[in-house]
Amino acid sequence: MWPLSLVFSSDEQTSNSLIQALKDLEFEVESCPEIFSAVEKITSRTFDVIVSDWNEGLEAAFLLKTSRELRANHAAFIVAIADAEAITAAREAGADLILSRPIISNDVKYALLTCDQFLATEARCSANSRRETRQARTQSTLGIRRSPANVVSSSARVGFPACFESY
Repeated sequence: MWPLSLVFSSDEQTSNSLIQALKDLEFEVESCPEIFSAVEKITSRTFDVIVSDWNEGLEAAFLLKTSRELRANHAAFIVAIADAEAITAAREAGADLILSRPIISNDVKYALLTCDQFLATEARCSANSRRETRQARTQSTLGIRRSPANVVSSSARVGFPACFESY
């Protein structure tokens, strides 16, 4: 099972660059150009990475605040795309990494791969994936059907300082 990410941005060029970077890092990506579908997704699924475009205004802040409050997504790695004037607001809303425009796929990958907190998130995703694979093999070998009691829960938020990248 690939780690799952959500990209919330109505800017098609920004979304495409982010999606490409995340796919290159072997994330499954769900893109939401409008807030209603983004909120629906974070309330119904667990995401490992959530990206919110600060150009979306209050909707971007609402998405980050809501994701932090939801048990299923409180440990997600949060990326905000913000202009220089909005960096402080994005940080206060709980962003772990702040990217500024223009969003270039290779630059996004570099920023993510040089951020300790993102690497910890990736390691947690990899460990969970290996655990789920072992469980699935064991269950199929033993003929056990998966039930909610067998679902692996996400681990607690890692206490590394938030990263900051400026382009």
